[in-house]
Amino acid sequence: MQILGLLALRRIRAAAPILAAALLVSACGGGGGGPSSEPPQAATPAPPPDCVQTAEFGCVSPPRYLSERQTIEAGYSGEEDFKNQWGLTAIRADRAYAQLELLHGAGSQPGSGQTTGLIDSGIDTGHPVFAGKRVTERFLNGATDETGDKVSHGTAVASVIAGHPSAAFTAAVTAARGVAWGADIAMFAIPLGTGVPDYNPVSLTGLARADDRWAPRIDDVTGWSSGGRTLDFVNVSVGIEGIVEQYPTQQIRTNLADMIAALAQTGASEKTVFVWAAGNGHGDPCDAADFTDNPDLCVNGRVVAKSVDILPGLQARIAELRGHAIAVVAVAPDSDGDGDYEIAAFSNRCGIAADWCLAAPGAGVKAAYFGPDPDDDSPGVQGAYTGGGTSFAAPMVTGGLAVMKHYFRSQLSNTDLVARMMATADKTGIYADSSIYGQGLLDLGAATTPVGVASVALGERVDGLGDNLTQTRFALGGALGDGLAQALAGHEIAAFDTLGAPFWFPLGDLAGAAPGPSAAARLRDFTAPRQDRETGLLRARYAALAGGDRLSLGIMQAPGTEGGHLALAGQALTLGTAERDGLSVAAFSSEGVGQNP
Repeated sequence: MQILGLLALRRIRAAAPILAAALLVSACGGGGGGPSSEPPQAATPAPPPDCVQTAEFGCVSPPRYLSERQTIEAGYSGEEDFKNQWGLTAIRADRAYAQLELLHGAGSQPGSGQTTGLIDSGIDTGHPVFAGKRVTERFLNGATDETGDKVSHGTAVASVIAGHPSAAFTAAVTAARGVAWGADIAMFAIPLGTGVPDYNPVSLTGLARADDRWAPRIDDVTGWSSGGRTLDFVNVSVGIEGIVEQYPTQQIRTNLADMIAALAQTGASEKTVFVWAAGNGHGDPCDAADFTDNPDLCVNGRVVAKSVDILPGLQARIAELRGHAIAVVAVAPDSDGDGDYEIAAFSNRCGIAADWCLAAPGAGVKAAYFGPDPDDDSPGVQGAYTGGGTSFAAPMVTGGLAVMKHYFRSQLSNTDLVARMMATADKTGIYADSSIYGQGLLDLGAATTPVGVASVALGERVDGLGDNLTQTRFALGGALGDGLAQALAGHEIAAFDTLGAPFWFPLGDLAGAAPGPSAAARLRDFTAPRQDRETGLLRARYAALAGGDRLSLGIMQAPGTEGGHLALAGQALTLGTAERDGLSVAAFSSEGVGQNP
C-alpha cells in the first residue's frame, strides 16, 4: 500500500476555493501529473472512473453518464438556433454544453460569469440577441456610437461569441446562438478603415503609426474592470495588412515597441488572452513590387497568404507574447460530404505562426445584423445575416475559451486554457498539416473531456506524477467501519488529467467499507441489553411519578438499556430519570447482583 500526499477537497455546492486535506491510500500508482510545457499532438480520452459526478443525478455509472450526455447533446443539436450555426456542430459545442450541464446543473448557460472583450467597430447594445446581458461599450481613438448607416462589424462578431436569439426577436427563426451565450460583453470601439481591393502590406512607417494607436488600446483593455469583472479573453477581428513573414523580428521590435510591451503584460499574475483573426488576404490582387523581399507571397498578381497577418503573427517573432495570443484561420462548411471542413479560400494560412494558431468555422457564419435596410438603405435595421471571414472564426475560439473557463470553475489559468485548447484540437486527417491549420481544428467537446489518465496529485502542487483515479481507493480496516465514508460524504476530490486540468469526483465514493458489520454496529450489538438465560432471573422495571419526574427502577438489568458504554457494567440494580432539558441521570450498583443462591 502507498500513502499519497494532500488531496484537493471541496464541499459540494460551496463557493469556497479548493482546500487541501486528508490522506489517501492507494493499491497501485501511475498516471500523469501537471500541465505539459509541450502540448501533445494527440489527445486520448481518459478511462472512465467507477462513477461520474453530476449535479442532478449525483454519482452515476459511466454508461448512465454517457446516456444522459447523449440525450442532452441531442437536445442542443436539435434546437433551431443551434442548427442555424453549422460551426457549432463542427467544433462539437453540443458535447461541451452537455458536459457542462451535467456538471453544473440544468439551465446552465455556457460562459456564465465571464465577460468577453472585443476591439472592433462598436456594438448595437439594443440588439435583441443581447437581451438580458450586461453589454458595456467604450469609445477609443475618436470612435462614435454606430447608427446603422453601415453594417456593424462589431455587432456581428459579438453575436458569434455571446448572442442568444429570444422569442421576441422577429428574425429569431434564422438567427443563431453564440458559442458562449451566457457570457457578457465589453466592447472597445475603434474607427475602422474602408479598405481597398488590392492587398497593401503596411510599411515600417505605417507600423510606427500603428504602434501609437494600438499600445493605449491594449492598455485600456487589460486594465478594464467593472463591478469586480475583468477581461480574461479579448477578441480582435480587425488588423492591418501585411503577412508576418515580410517583417524581420528586429523591425517589428523597433516599430511596435510600445504595443509589444502592452501585450506582454509583464508582471501580471493572470494575463489577458488576445484572440486574433488571421487575415483574409489569400487570393487578393497584389503588386509584386510590394513583395520584392518575399516574391513567393505574390504570384501571378495574387497573394499567397501562407502565413497570418502581422498582428496575429506577432507571437511567431516575439517570444514574450507566446502562450496568451492565438491566431485563428477560417474553415468552410463541408462541401463534398467527406466530413472535412477545409480551409476557406480567402483565409490566410497559419504558416510560421503554426504553434500558436488554430482553425475554426469562418465561412457561411450566421451573425446579428445592424445596418441599412437592404431594400431602401434606411439606417438602423436589426436582424440576422450570413457573413464570412476570419473575423467570424476568431470569435468561435474566444467563445470557446469562455465556455472552458466556466466549465473548469475558473480553476485553470488563462494560459493553461489556451494550452489545453491547442492540445485537444483535432489534428487528424487534413488537420495534421500544421502549415495550414496550425494546431488543428477547434474541438470544444474534447477540450472539456479528461485527457489521458485522471490522476490524484501526490503533493501540494499539480506538477508531477499522480495516482490513477480509477485505481485509487481508501482501504478501511474494521475499526473505522463506515465512519470515514460518512465523514467524506458531500466532498469532492479534484483529479487531474494529463494536461493538468481538474475534474471533480465524489470523495466518499472512493472509501471502501470493510466487509461485515461496521464497528459501530458491532458496538451497538455488544452493548444491547440481553436476557440472562443462565440464571433465568426475570428483569423488572418499575416507574413512579415523583414531582413530575419519571423515575425508573431496574432489577437485574444493564444500566444502558439503549446501548452505550453503561451497558458494559452488566447486570445491576439501576435507578434512572428520563431525559429532561437534554439531561438524564442513571445510578446503578452491581454489588452482590447476579450470584446464584
